[in-house]
Amino acid sequence: MSVSVTGKVVDVDNPSNGLSGLRVVVRDTSAIVAGQLGATTTGSDGSFTITIAADSFSGTELGPRQLEVSIRTAVVGRLLYLQTYPDSEGDTTTIDTVSLKQADVTGWAVTLPGTSNALPVWEGTAVQAFVDDKTAWSAVNTAMKNATNAISVMQLALDMPRSYQANAADESPEVVLDFPESFDGTTSPTTANDPTTFPRPERTMVTAAQGGRAVKVLISSTGNAFINFIVTVVHVWNHLFHGAPYPDAGEVQKYFTEAGTTAKALTFTATGISVVHAKAVLVDAVDASADLSNAFLLGSPFEQSYWDTGNHQVYEARRGSCSGEPVPVHDVSIGIRGPLVKDLQDQFVAHWAKADDGSDPAVAFTNPPAAITTANQGEYVAAAQLVRTVNVDTLPTVPNGEEGLLEAYLRAIENATDYIYFENQYFTNETIGKALAAALKKQSNLQVILMVNVVPDMPFYPHWQTELFARIRKDAPSAATRFGVFTAWSHEAASADHKRKDNKDNNPLLMPNYLHTKTAIVDGKWATIGSGNLDGASLDEFQIMRPLIGVNRNDELNCVVYDGVDNHDSAGFVDALRLALWSEHLGIPTTDSRLGAPASPPSNWLTLWNTQAAAKLQVLVNSPTTIDPNNANGRVLAFPPTAPGNYAKFLAAAGINAKDANGKVTHPICLLEQTTAFNFHTGKWADVS
Repeated sequence: MSVSVTGKVVDVDNPSNGLSGLRVVVRDTSAIVAGQLGATTTGSDGSFTITIAADSFSGTELGPRQLEVSIRTAVVGRLLYLQTYPDSEGDTTTIDTVSLKQADVTGWAVTLPGTSNALPVWEGTAVQAFVDDKTAWSAVNTAMKNATNAISVMQLALDMPRSYQANAADESPEVVLDFPESFDGTTSPTTANDPTTFPRPERTMVTAAQGGRAVKVLISSTGNAFINFIVTVVHVWNHLFHGAPYPDAGEVQKYFTEAGTTAKALTFTATGISVVHAKAVLVDAVDASADLSNAFLLGSPFEQSYWDTGNHQVYEARRGSCSGEPVPVHDVSIGIRGPLVKDLQDQFVAHWAKADDGSDPAVAFTNPPAAITTANQGEYVAAAQLVRTVNVDTLPTVPNGEEGLLEAYLRAIENATDYIYFENQYFTNETIGKALAAALKKQSNLQVILMVNVVPDMPFYPHWQTELFARIRKDAPSAATRFGVFTAWSHEAASADHKRKDNKDNNPLLMPNYLHTKTAIVDGKWATIGSGNLDGASLDEFQIMRPLIGVNRNDELNCVVYDGVDNHDSAGFVDALRLALWSEHLGIPTTDSRLGAPASPPSNWLTLWNTQAAAKLQVLVNSPTTIDPNNANGRVLAFPPTAPGNYAKFLAAAGINAKDANGKVTHPICLLEQTTAFNFHTGKWADVS
């Protein structure tokens, strides 16, 4: 049996050009416990030789030895090639020359090496970022209201009134997409029953269907019977005893039917324990109105508690019933016009086809919409690509699934030289953590800034997240000062209208913000917005129960914008997104020179973040009764290295002892972990009689 493996990696378009610097690993996959036999890096001509131990069968293998050869990029280990070969009977196993596309090895765009599944990068795509759902949902409402042919919705949830009423004012609204300026959420809020003044998605879609538009709503459900049972029990309990909406496709279809429309709602039953986590709205995405079509990739489900403004007020009537997240929520969505809408419509069509019985098919574009040449207000015309995560056995075109979103992140990390900024609901993915540590070690000026939650709303995630931060610091010890993690908070004076038993002294309020965003920026040249979290469920596989469930992942959709890289023109979108996000978090106006991009790297952004976080902490520790109406110190606090997944202990680790071990307040500040519901139908707060 062989004691070495040899081969060569070349450029498929220029076979005389060997591809150097790639990591080659050989593993024995026939052993009961697969193990690495050896590794090396390709030489200047693309060749490699790896010395391995000779096979000595000792009862640990299930037949002849099989050698798995993987080829990866050197820094972050992005997979380029994977093939298994039988062990040679001679001293050397020689594998066939591996031909790779140069674009698979280098560059920013997702190519999915070894497949033809990658979606194209479209020039002439108009993109617009919507920071927080006040702006995103308002834009969705306007687009749906102006639909001329079709409205298609792919969602995780759509909260509905309990039943359809001919008089909309007799219904109890659950989701309101937009509000008049007079209804500001804090001063004298009233009822929000009139859908003309307070537009609601279900009413807008009913009106559209009555006007002859094709309306289709697809809501996901897991394919696991046990999990579905648990979810159903929780929903029914909350529905019957707490008045919470029941947000599944059956309720939506019931409403549409009671309204006498042809609008259709279907359940997409995902594979295993996964769901279709992507959230999208497409308007007029049909051939008859192709060049008028537009689409949105949303961060949030249609549950009112996700609605918020950039102020993230503790008490906000426009967040409604608070049936989802119980604290102010930060999220980011993206609007899309132009040719990329075709790819998004194709994803809707593919998922709809699996759920539909064939009686009401969704139709793909014959040709993509024309490239956009003139941007509307707030838009940027840029090069953009739709990237996916697809579970195995979910779509017939990709039976083995797809990890395009993971590739997008790894490419951005390995190309980063100045800064990486991720804000995400979850941060537990080991592959991403290892890639960040490797990039920090390789690039001496690279800075990494993370915005995360103190308490992610999934079991085990708070601990996993904190452990991953520690491993990044351990793996890249020399880069400790170039790695920063932050959280967001609202700090307000006590409310005269909302009296609390745990705040009899009317101390100022401190409430965590929940980051539901899935947004990233790298070097001012690359950005992504969509549905994908930085955990296993969104990128590669669920991190628990794999021995029981096998490979399972959610279906995700993200839009990636290439802004001045890979020979694409600079559009200005990425830096505009950075300014909008950082202005909200840091409390610095977008026009302030402190946020201005430097003429050349390094940008030293982490120093600014640390400065603002330290200033915010100083106020909370030394003068918590001082409330700055202009939020000049921002809303971020640094994540303490050893902070547990508990708000009070987190603050204590940061130096803010909001409560002692017995729960007694020892600091003149009131930590709130639950906001108050507002009833749109009655116009009343839950805690105000």
